[in-house]
Amino acid sequence: MAIEQKILDNYRSALIRKGNDPKTAVLYSKWLTDICNFHDITDPLTLDFEEIKEFIDFTIKRRPPNSVNTAFHSFIYFYNKINKKDYPFDTIVRPKRIRNTENVIFTNEELRLLFDAADKPKHKAALMLMYACGLDISELIQVLITDIDSTKNILSVRNNKGKKYREAPLPKLVINQLREYYKSEQPKKYLFENRSGEILNSRTIQHFFGVALKSSGIKKSATSKTLKYSYVKHLEKQGIPLLLILEHLGLKSEGSIYFYSGIEVDLQEKIKISPIDYLLVPKKVETTKLYSDFWNLVNDKIEKSTRRKFETGFYADAVETALKEINSTIKKIVKTKTGEELDGAKLMQKAFSIQNPILELADLNTESGRNIQQGYLQIFSGAMTGIRNPKAHDNIEIEIDETVRLLCFCGELMDKIENRIK
Repeated sequence: MAIEQKILDNYRSALIRKGNDPKTAVLYSKWLTDICNFHDITDPLTLDFEEIKEFIDFTIKRRPPNSVNTAFHSFIYFYNKINKKDYPFDTIVRPKRIRNTENVIFTNEELRLLFDAADKPKHKAALMLMYACGLDISELIQVLITDIDSTKNILSVRNNKGKKYREAPLPKLVINQLREYYKSEQPKKYLFENRSGEILNSRTIQHFFGVALKSSGIKKSATSKTLKYSYVKHLEKQGIPLLLILEHLGLKSEGSIYFYSGIEVDLQEKIKISPIDYLLVPKKVETTKLYSDFWNLVNDKIEKSTRRKFETGFYADAVETALKEINSTIKKIVKTKTGEELDGAKLMQKAFSIQNPILELADLNTESGRNIQQGYLQIFSGAMTGIRNPKAHDNIEIEIDETVRLLCFCGELMDKIENRIK
């Protein structure tokens, strides 16, 4: 016997009304069909708990654990939540779920192929935005046009309830693609809308991801979620601590698909780059080869902390990192000697004070020595206020020539610290 179609339709409708994805509704309702076929009935409500348990025990022996757990969720929802049966499903020992901890990751070349394979500006813009900002589909479809700040190059990301909860750097590469898409469709409220001007269905995103994946020739078993996995892995490869990435994405539970790093991380620090910028790395690397010799003039600590960012074209980040290295070095010295926790210009004024210096750069018994001390106090303070702070608070871009000069300058400051008069 077959289950009554009306029962299936009502169950699917109830699931969707509660916010479940239509695919989930179809999957859950299939288990009602299976249990009716097993007992040769048309209405699953005619079964008592022992008969349901009999079917589950039968299924455990023949189906993988993940499928059996889906059956559990389906029956709990149908019998207990909708029909108020209060059956003791928790008394049945469930098979342990098999979790896949190895997630498929796209390479940069595969991402280029995927984006190029998207046949419409809208599809390409959506896929690029998901990767560039580490978005789930549920986050993507919640993006409002007003969430994009093209002046500061920032995207406000909303959760599935439509509330803002984080900001993500929005590269010009993606902004340009969004503008191309906007010219062709001109959405009114949501960034990606359907033909009626309403929020786009998640299945639509999944569909054109699948079409682009097939057209790209990529053979990996990937889903739209692979874009977010790739975002995390690629940022980590660029030296950003995994724990900071998790904090940025709001993925902090132990049940996360990722794992925690044991290194010490400042969770207040913001992520200011997007891995999509590295799709253009080959062009930038060729340019930086022309400047490879200047590292001979740069302090070793500055080179070690900034060279990777410089050689991959993140010039402003390289300079900011150099100044952070200087600030951190001086902060440790001052804290060790005074116990005070200072930063930036105030830290420099404390460290290079003429009256009671922590770091003495010249003989303060002479006028020349005092002039040197005063001059470097102003140089160190000015570097923090005039160079580090703007690059830390805004998405500022600088050219390679200026970057080389500033890294050499930072190297000189670090040399001064290391060669100070004790």
